[in-house]
Amino acid sequence: MAYPMRIAESKEQAKYIPPPKRFRKDTWNDEDSYNDLIVSKAQLLKDYPFWGILGMSIVCVEVDDPSLPTLATDGMHVFYNPKFITSLTKGERVFAFAHELMHGLLEHAGSDSRALSYLGINMERLMKEGDKAKIEEAQKKLQLWNFAADFIVNDGLVEAHVGEFIKTIQILHNDKYRGWAVEEVYEDLIENPENIPQGAQTLDQHIEIEVVPDDQMGDGESGQSRDGNGNVKVRMKQSDFDKLKKEWQDNMVSAAAAQHEHEQRESNSAGCIPSSIQRMIDELSNPRVNWRQALKRFVIAVSSRAYSFARPNKALFSQGWTLPGFRTRVNELDIVIMVDTSGSISRDQLTAFVSEMRGIMNSFHRYKIQAWCFDGDVVRESVVTLEKHTKAGDSWDQVIKFAERIGGGGGTVFSANWDYMKEKRIKPRLVLMLTDGMPFGSWGDPMYCPAMFMIIGNPGAKAPFGLTIHYEDPRDVKRAA
Repeated sequence: MAYPMRIAESKEQAKYIPPPKRFRKDTWNDEDSYNDLIVSKAQLLKDYPFWGILGMSIVCVEVDDPSLPTLATDGMHVFYNPKFITSLTKGERVFAFAHELMHGLLEHAGSDSRALSYLGINMERLMKEGDKAKIEEAQKKLQLWNFAADFIVNDGLVEAHVGEFIKTIQILHNDKYRGWAVEEVYEDLIENPENIPQGAQTLDQHIEIEVVPDDQMGDGESGQSRDGNGNVKVRMKQSDFDKLKKEWQDNMVSAAAAQHEHEQRESNSAGCIPSSIQRMIDELSNPRVNWRQALKRFVIAVSSRAYSFARPNKALFSQGWTLPGFRTRVNELDIVIMVDTSGSISRDQLTAFVSEMRGIMNSFHRYKIQAWCFDGDVVRESVVTLEKHTKAGDSWDQVIKFAERIGGGGGTVFSANWDYMKEKRIKPRLVLMLTDGMPFGSWGDPMYCPAMFMIIGNPGAKAPFGLTIHYEDPRDVKRAA
């Protein structure tokens, strides 16, 4: 067992400055608050093995400074303010520690700058430019993102009955967000800011992780920084981030197995794994990808909306909040769908994909989808634009419009699609291709726009760029039945 060590008595070292390298041992000054935290970890191990096992690999670091009023995590450490820990009840401390662990599981600490990429924010550039209005707008977006993440985490722990819901401070909870992604909650809060209770706050301070290529960061380089507004960002090499992610995934599967054994042994034991986490465990245990979920996440990630303070959302003016309003013309799904109709694609496969288009379209209030078929070239007579600009209406007539134009049956040239887009000056936010993954020559232009390839019946195929997922072949389903 590794024995904890104390932080040096220096005031500078006790300040909330993320460490220049990963701590291997707990560090603390205040004995009472540290003991309270360790008791909470022990209770997790005894009553909630899933969370207790995850917590064993986390290093606790005391930060007795106003810059960290509660807690924070970067996926490797839990930073804590001793005064906050002692203010909580025993059950609340259990909830608080599990809260930090769930942020790690869901990669809310920042998978390759997840928040900044989705929101379209470059804080370093904004700080250099010094435009206070733009900086304030970015801060509002980031705070709303943090609220969305805490809504998900807190409800997950409530659903799983872990610890005691914190009432010492007013944290965020709404069970309507159960099963949602953080991006979806963020979008809902933009549209419905009244869902943020007056006076509510995040339980912890959220740390953003920026993943950088290994050759852009030396071994001895400090990866931690704080901008002019006090926001903490951790820069991490890609290899280190991949290793950390693998640690979390391995620990999660092992912890789930221990929890299952505990529930079988203790007849009065209830499950303590939130449904969102259980889905992740199932996916890791069974590597088959749910393509619908993958598509939804990918589309959301590349279809981020633009906002403007020119027409602000006024719903929370009375509470001191000024949120940007929508720029309506970009508030829509904007993608190109390419359907491989070469000779190797079966009718069952085409039928399955076209039927799923209705579900994709019904998931968005507004969309502009340009769809076509291709084999050796784009089938020009199949090109169709499907649009919806209001919440009302059904997409079935649009799907039929596309299905009636399906044609092809020759060879397979993927690059023809990119040639056609450049010819027609089509620049979507995302291209989505259904294919068997057997092109003649190039897969396309990796620099043109984000791409997603849904491959049927060819499990060994992987696109050299973009996102590759494997769609369940309808013929295999029939054979299994």
